[in-house]
Amino acid sequence: MYPCSKIETGDARHETKRDTKAPNGIIATFTRITGAAEREQRRLFNARALREALINAIIHNDYSAEVPPLVEIYADRISITSYGGLMTGLSLEECLSGRSMPRNRELMRVFRDMELVEHLGSGMRRILAAYDSSIVHISEHFFELRFPMDQGALELAAQATPEVTDSGAESGAESLKQRMLTLLQVTPLSKSELARELGLHSVTGALNRSVGTLLEHAWIERTLPDKPQSRLQKYRLTDAGRQWLVQQKGS
Repeated sequence: MYPCSKIETGDARHETKRDTKAPNGIIATFTRITGAAEREQRRLFNARALREALINAIIHNDYSAEVPPLVEIYADRISITSYGGLMTGLSLEECLSGRSMPRNRELMRVFRDMELVEHLGSGMRRILAAYDSSIVHISEHFFELRFPMDQGALELAAQATPEVTDSGAESGAESLKQRMLTLLQVTPLSKSELARELGLHSVTGALNRSVGTLLEHAWIERTLPDKPQSRLQKYRLTDAGRQWLVQQKGS
């Protein structure tokens, strides 16, 4: 539907809830039921900002060089890039304040007739209402917006099962502890290595708590038991942990 050249998926390890109203149908919502029987829900991205960024990339792209807009999906962000940089006569400050100069007037007219845009500059204002200006990266020839994944949603993703959509798509999500045990089945890993393999930016509180729980169950053990706080500390799977994994796979 959208004339983007490609969508590249990086090392993302998160199941997503698909939303046909979001750009390319991709938006993720992670949910957790808290101890107070309350529902905690976070989205990886602001869907409205992504929609505006994609529309802007299409409308303001310089097609004279036959370079189409580009959407790239990585483990920690989505990047939307258009070719052409800023229009001559438009400064970065003016762009960020919502000023705009249409590069493709006919495309702008078509999108307005389809009620996909309202007026010039409204898209950037909506984007910057949800994200700060650090997501904007402009060079001589390219205009790129890098949308980071919501850290709170990533932490929920490590603890909770993503929602299943009405289309019946299977989430297939493992619990954080089971994912950690599966990783340690291959090789001993440190906390930072576990975080990286799980797609987290850093060692989170949830990961620390899970390590503690797995140690209490004797499903994992320290490689340096006499030096628990060593920076060289890693964790390996025990026979009890292997047995638990086998039971889970058989259930």
